[in-house]
Amino acid sequence: MVNLGKAKCSMAFAVVGEQQPVIQGTVKGFASSIKPELMGLIAGIIATPQDQDVCIRLDNQKVVKMFNDIVVNRRRASVRAKLRCDYAVEWAIVARICSERTGSTTVEWVKGHRGDKWNAAADKAAKEAQALVGKEWEVRAEDQDDLRYTAKMAGTTLEIDTRQALKMQTTRRWHQTWRSLKRHKRSIQDYEGTDWLGTLAIIHNNKPVHTFFSSQQDTRLRSHRIKKIHGMLPTMDALHARRPDLYKADPVSTVSCDDGGQ
Repeated sequence: MVNLGKAKCSMAFAVVGEQQPVIQGTVKGFASSIKPELMGLIAGIIATPQDQDVCIRLDNQKVVKMFNDIVVNRRRASVRAKLRCDYAVEWAIVARICSERTGSTTVEWVKGHRGDKWNAAADKAAKEAQALVGKEWEVRAEDQDDLRYTAKMAGTTLEIDTRQALKMQTTRRWHQTWRSLKRHKRSIQDYEGTDWLGTLAIIHNNKPVHTFFSSQQDTRLRSHRIKKIHGMLPTMDALHARRPDLYKADPVSTVSCDDGGQ
């Protein structure tokens, strides 16, 4: 992979077999070990005659599992599972290609880098394809009927669940805000303002801000801590003014201290 972490990261794949020529290609997008394997799966199925049984072996367990869940069991898969999985467009195209074939299509997992000659040959061919900048492969979203619309962000098609992408975006913004506050605090000498890091630990009970855990008990606990910091918790006088029939006025008490104790 090159340009790691950018939207135009280059990845390569290769398909090898006894009775077919080597198929090489590259794909672009965010760095992922699933996308090149998935594109190689599509290439292997297309290169096989439709009336011939084909068994494709991959060294990525997640791709094999998703093939069984999304393609083999597509009729039983829920709409949410089909539309909100990663690379939903590619999987919809795989399902369509497999449904149009008269031969059977199976996918098996093989452990990578463990002496399998075909896996080693595929790795070598994929490295050659990336070094030579082989032909770029890209699916056409209009060639499937399951997804009518595809979301884009910053000019790039979202290949993961839209809700998950928005969560990741919010997380990055939270971290950026807190890091910026902490950086400004370090640059000011004799800073006597709010200790944001300590405040974060008090309010959120040392839970990272990138967690999205929520419950009624958790919400009440965080609200109580925020109100406590800002002095917004109701005192006995406020409760008495609100419900004098239920709460008594807070009596004034005096506490004296001496060397012997309280």
